[in-house]
Amino acid sequence: MQTRLALPLRAFAGGLLLFLGSALAQVGIGVAPPRFTFTATPGQTLTETVSVFAAKASKTIIMPAVVAWTLSPSGDLITLPPGALPYDASSWVTVADNPFGLTANKPLEVRFSIRVPKGVGYGTYWTALSFTTKVQPGLHKGVAVAVRTQILAVVYINIAGTLDSAAKISGFFVERGKNGARTLVADVQNTGNAVLRLKGKMVFTGVSGKSVESLALPVRVLLRNNLVRYKVPMPRDLPKDTVLASLELSGAGPSPLYAEVPLE
Repeated sequence: MQTRLALPLRAFAGGLLLFLGSALAQVGIGVAPPRFTFTATPGQTLTETVSVFAAKASKTIIMPAVVAWTLSPSGDLITLPPGALPYDASSWVTVADNPFGLTANKPLEVRFSIRVPKGVGYGTYWTALSFTTKVQPGLHKGVAVAVRTQILAVVYINIAGTLDSAAKISGFFVERGKNGARTLVADVQNTGNAVLRLKGKMVFTGVSGKSVESLALPVRVLLRNNLVRYKVPMPRDLPKDTVLASLELSGAGPSPLYAEVPLE
């Protein structure tokens, strides 16, 4: 049996870099840690700091903010104004929004606070601290462009109580494209109240009932009330007697998720 890595990791909802203007812009800022996870009770106030640092020697002006965000089924991160999404915790977080300067080798500690509303229900809520550079000149394929770099420090808040980690595979099928190319498509839906981190594999079985190949899947974040879509190109060098593909996922509760689809 062979093992491969299937699909690039599109978004891991940790420290995520977003380039506005030029996709080839050099990364100029970073945050540490890139992801926070808190457990809190309704009415509680928490205080924490995030370190923001610059990679360039020249002074960089940074504009802090709090943003809402979600993930598309394919894994692309989408930022939105605070309050635009269910389970958004942006209104819970306070950070000084005054622009500040950064120079290389001189990280700045930025303090932020979280005030959990009274009466909020159990489950995971999330937001992100956004740090964005002022628009700077850059080059893209020899053309002058305006470049702005944004980095996020993601914040998850678990409300103490019953966290229900649950999901279901709502669809698993073979998609046929041009020239006979086949792609395995699987939709996984979050049915609980917690943010999940799914990992697993795609297994191909021959007519004898034995596994002939396994594709390792990247870790995917599955938000509350959201959907993850896996699209795995069918390996072209599978044995001709391969008759079944199965999907096995962990991270969605005490028992793995399983689904299968015939290939003939």
